[in-house]
Amino acid sequence: MPPVFDANLCTGCGTCEDTCPLDVIYMDEQNGRSFAKYPEECWHCGSCRQECPVEAIQIRFPLRVMVPAGVVPY
Repeated sequence: MPPVFDANLCTGCGTCEDTCPLDVIYMDEQNGRSFAKYPEECWHCGSCRQECPVEAIQIRFPLRVMVPAGVVPY
């Protein structure tokens, strides 16, 4: 699952786009907000979430990653 962007909080600063090591995140030119252009390529590293100055990004880990790690998503 790709990063989830809160459109109400996102200011369109582009920090997430600049910090993504895989170029997964791009800026939507029409509305000035970030989005995951290549969600299947996301490593879930969290760099976008950590660097977002307004905390507009959440990382949702896929179940296939959580279960082997011992995390029960209830």
